[in-house]
Amino acid sequence: MIGKTLPRPGFVLALILALMPNFVQAQCSEQEMTAVFVVSGIYPGTDLVLDNLMLMLTAEATYPSDAAMADAITHLQPNEICGYYQVDQAGPYRQYFCPPNETGGAALVDERSGQVVFVGTVSLTETGGATFPVSSSHDWAWPAPPAEPAAAPADFGVMHNLIWPNYPAYPTEEEAVAPVMDFLRNTDVVKSFAECGPYSAAAFVYTSDTCCDFLYEAVCILVVNGHCGPPFNYESVSVDRKSWEGVKALYR
Repeated sequence: MIGKTLPRPGFVLALILALMPNFVQAQCSEQEMTAVFVVSGIYPGTDLVLDNLMLMLTAEATYPSDAAMADAITHLQPNEICGYYQVDQAGPYRQYFCPPNETGGAALVDERSGQVVFVGTVSLTETGGATFPVSSSHDWAWPAPPAEPAAAPADFGVMHNLIWPNYPAYPTEEEAVAPVMDFLRNTDVVKSFAECGPYSAAAFVYTSDTCCDFLYEAVCILVVNGHCGPPFNYESVSVDRKSWEGVKALYR
């Protein structure tokens, strides 16, 4: 070792710290991921609960026709007398609605691929419910304080629900979903997206029926799109059988 000088400890530490961002970035998914959060308790909003989380690869962009996207919805949620039509859009996500005769439905579809990220029934006389997703693909956690919340999404859109009341006594849909985004920014899931770069989010207030206390049963469907790190970019820990794999063959 004559004539050679060992690096100083401070230099080694600085080198490790300099390389850490690159190491973290290398763990991020190469392909875009889509996370679908189902959050209840949004009205009156005092007790939010994350019920389900579904993470999936964002499907390949094929730009299917409007009819093909409606077919994909009815494949997941068959209804012979239900005709889905588009009523709103936020980012790449189109909202489709089928007015209930007795039972109708609502769905969110990625217009780039036709990937159905949410679909549920809407009833005139009883409470409907989500058809997809109905289970969680991954576990999630709430890092303990003083952990900072994730950065806000680069783009955040809210879709309009035709059934939501438009009266001063009730919050607007934007007011109803804003706390949900803040709530989810504290999860390790959204933190993982934010650590891998800018991400986008779109929200929809899903009401499963049109009678009685339907506002108290309303849930927020919040879809996050971007790149994320492990374990959320790995294989699901549980599998919802009504998956995109079962419907994408409809228009290939």
